[in-house]
Order: sequence, then structure tokens, then C-alpha cells
Amino acid sequence: MKNRRIPLSWPHAPTGSTTNRNLRRTPPTLPIPKGRRWKSRRKAETGGAGIYVTAATVNKAPERRCIQTWQSAPRDRLIRFVVSPEGAVVPDLEEKLPGRGLWLTASGDIVRRACAENRFSKAARRNVSVPDDLPARIIALFDRRCLDLIGLARRSGVAVSGFERVREALASGRAALLIEASDGADDGRKKLSRIAAGTDTFSLWTAHQLGAPFGRDRAVHVAILASGLAESLRRDAIRRAGLENEDTGNGVALELQES
Repeated sequence: MKNRRIPLSWPHAPTGSTTNRNLRRTPPTLPIPKGRRWKSRRKAETGGAGIYVTAATVNKAPERRCIQTWQSAPRDRLIRFVVSPEGAVVPDLEEKLPGRGLWLTASGDIVRRACAENRFSKAARRNVSVPDDLPARIIALFDRRCLDLIGLARRSGVAVSGFERVREALASGRAALLIEASDGADDGRKKLSRIAAGTDTFSLWTAHQLGAPFGRDRAVHVAILASGLAESLRRDAIRRAGLENEDTGNGVALELQES
């Protein structure tokens, strides 16, 4: 009877030194593609390897779900509310108050519908009190916040007022935002609109309101230069403008000036 090899019930042990086996698991050195970065993970997950993460994935803006429309949108297009210990709904424009956040799309129609349909109580799963003038309160809070940002920009040297100075900032490409008084003359606004093609433009406040941050009685034309303050002001101004508009589904789309 011929001898037959009996198969082993366990796999063969790996051959070679431990150093050689570790080298085989190390990912090869490759040039990192433009617009991507190398992100390491734990060895327990990838065996010491890494993964490529695109810039779009890394820089994706966080989203929240509107309690009225049940649609997700970037936080820049929504307004956060919290419930106070007394059970009252409080707008949290800075998004820093403690408690569970209730998010609404920055649209006046959606805010009014949420108040009428008692959406805050349903989302909070408790009885809460909603002020009758909640939309007006939010607008007032945004007005004060935006005007304070304009004043801070003026003190930081990144805000200019006056037709000639604003025109110069627009022509040089340094202006990130153009703010026009809602009661200003159409002639000056038309002249600046020809230069401000592609510049975000807002007309939400009167000349008297815009003059206060500059220590003047009136300011019809204001330009905010490119800076972090300009980005904060743009975000708040877009949401402030949405509160005066009807339902737009996913928020308010900013209209740009055209030449």
C-alpha cells in the first residue's frame, strides 16, 4: 500500500523574517495627487496602510435637517433654535447655546408655517412656548448682528463707505461684499452695479442704519474687503434676506449683480 500524504488541518506558517513580512504590507511610496491629502488610519483597520481623501470630502460643509421641510441643507442656510429651561423657543444665531438644536430653513414663509403648525413642540417632544412675533425677533437679531459686524470691519480697516472709496475698492477687486442702502438713490446704485459684476450685493438696511457703524448720520454705499469678517457677514446677510422671502425649498439663493 502506497503512502499517502495526510493534509494538515492548519495553514502553513509564513516563511521569511518578520521584517520582510512587514515590508510587504507597507504601501508603496506614490506621489500624492493634486487636491488630495494622505490620511492615516489605525493599523488595526488598514494594516498600516493609508487612504486618499479628496478635497471635496474633507471640506464638505456640515448639514442639518429642517424640522419643517425635513430636508437636509448646509448650516449656512438654516437657523438654529433651542428651548430654554423655562420652555421658550430661543433663536441661537451664534450656534453656541447649550441644548438640542432645532433647525429651520432661513425663509420667512417656513418660519411662519413652523410656528402655525406647532413644529417646535413636535421636534422637541414637549410643550414649548413660541413668541407670536418670532419672525420679527429673528430679523431684529440679524440686523443687530450684521450691523455690529460692519462696525467691527470698519474698526479693523476692512470696511469703507462713500461712493468714491467703494468704487475704487470694486475696481481694484478688493471688495468681497457691496452693501447698498435700501433708501439710496438709484443713480449711484446703477453706476456701482456696472463695476460690481460678480460681487455679492445686499440691500437690507437704510442709510441711517448703515451710517451708525461709521459714526455718521447716513451711509449709502458700503464695501467690505475680503476677510474673515466678510465671510461671516455674508452668511448672516443671506439668512437675513431669506426671512423676507417666500418658501424657496432648500433656502435662499443669493442673486449676484450682473453687468
